[in-house]
Amino acid sequence: MTINKDKMMWKAQSFNVNGLQIHAKVWGPEDGERVIALHGWLDNAASFDLLALQLPKLRICAIDLAGHGLSDHRPGWGHYYFNEYVFDVLELSNQLGWDKFSLMGHSMGAHISLMAAGTEPTLVNKLMLLEGFGAPSMVAPETIPILAQTAFRKTIGLRQKKAPVYPDLDAATQARVNGFFKIEEPAARLLCDRGSRRHADGVTFRSDPRLRFISSSAASHNEFCSYIRTVTAPSCLILAEEGVPRDEAEMHERISAHKNLRVEYLPGGHHLHMEAQSGDVAKIVADFFETQHIPLHDC
Repeated sequence: MTINKDKMMWKAQSFNVNGLQIHAKVWGPEDGERVIALHGWLDNAASFDLLALQLPKLRICAIDLAGHGLSDHRPGWGHYYFNEYVFDVLELSNQLGWDKFSLMGHSMGAHISLMAAGTEPTLVNKLMLLEGFGAPSMVAPETIPILAQTAFRKTIGLRQKKAPVYPDLDAATQARVNGFFKIEEPAARLLCDRGSRRHADGVTFRSDPRLRFISSSAASHNEFCSYIRTVTAPSCLILAEEGVPRDEAEMHERISAHKNLRVEYLPGGHHLHMEAQSGDVAKIVADFFETQHIPLHDC
């Protein structure tokens, strides 16, 4: 897939959110419907480049979540729990001056969007979720102490470790292609262009290495269901047929807990909104937001 970068018309913005500098890519007209877009784990705001190109009437503020992209890392012993990201997003909406807005999230960003819409339901107009409807229940209560211990010891260990260095952007992109979530090369390059840093001796990723620690405070299935029940915004969930494996019984229970949810299944992998299926995703998003859709080949 070839992307004409000359047509990627967006504005860089940054915000001081809870003591952190949070960077964003802002797309679309100022009077467009307001959408805060939240990327997935280890991704960044470039996650929404292809969708934003195809949705020119939306005012999309795609942010680099703390610890990702150009944004600050949490200081000291700070970790990256979903509820802290929720507070970041709500404070960001205050700084934007948006008393009402919609949320669009991918993967981890979808989990955070869901929790934000459940925390402050009157603020959120619509909720667009891509490959995420609350994190899977992976953490058993009896494992929490050992996970906390592991996170502590790994944080100490980071003081003696250096981030992997790649000879160039091509090598860093290939490492991302072969990462935890498989992703096609053009999409990986978009993320790496924004999410890497060049040094005299090569290229490193900008993301905070602490993001790789398993959280010992992840919400349980029942807790996510509680958030879902408080959401009042009309919502749309897109699931990829070859996406992240999911517990279908758990997913069915969460879907049943929502008052107003549309569910769409599409071919493709976890990053389908950045790959060959981005046009199909954009059509659904445009229909959901009742806005214009311009196919990518026309952008």
